Amino acid sequence: MLTAYFDDSGSHQASPDFVLAGYLAPVPVWESFSVDWASVLEDDPAIPYFKMEQAEGGRKEFKSWDIASRVEKVEKLVTLVRDHNLYEVSFTLPRQAWREYIESLIPAKRVGNPYFFAWSMVMASLGACWELMDLGSEKINVIFDQQTAVLKEVGNLYGMIRKDEHKFIGSLAFDDDKGVEGLQAADMAAWATQRLHAPIPDPPFFTEVLTSIREAPGLRHVATPDLLLALRGKLLEEIATQETGPP
Repeated sequence: MLTAYFDDSGSHQASPDFVLAGYLAPVPVWESFSVDWASVLEDDPAIPYFKMEQAEGGRKEFKSWDIASRVEKVEKLVTLVRDHNLYEVSFTLPRQAWREYIESLIPAKRVGNPYFFAWSMVMASLGACWELMDLGSEKINVIFDQQTAVLKEVGNLYGMIRKDEHKFIGSLAFDDDKGVEGLQAADMAAWATQRLHAPIPDPPFFTEVLTSIREAPGLRHVATPDLLLALRGKLLEEIATQETGPP
């Protein structure tokens, strides 16, 4: 059995990209990883949980930390990702392209939340991983960081398409990243992917941290114009069917 953990980054409208990213690994690897991750968090100076945005800005759990201490803590956690051979799966949705190809031509109420599009793409990527790894009857349990506003709709979407398209999924769940080490690692992956297209603020040391995170092997996709055009065509077809009824 394998488990994949995912978190998002760039959900605010000012962000140039919306990202959904995380890591895939066998359950025994996650068990070992979680113990090691918790141990690094407990190292002095200790923190109860990890959020990359807080480490970057020196806020909340990292408030009053000097730059060197923040960077040291993050580098130790990044090393764990590499040492445990976690496999990154990510999808990046450029917000300007989403607006140009989708929102500008289709009524907002018909488009929906871009989270759902990114969600469907990372699920497709997991399916590709499942096939490439030739896992047979082995399943992948998928855990996302809690997104209260979208939980019900994602659950409905999964229920509608699971039998046809997601036979590789063992279970789908949402959890609080404060208590789940895998989700905290996913937060780091999402931050790194989103930061590729955003300016890195002081301290410049985080540029090296960003590079280190991206050294993990993975399946990383970015929404291209062709992909968004295909999505637009499908959305327009669905809208036409709903308005006129099936032929």
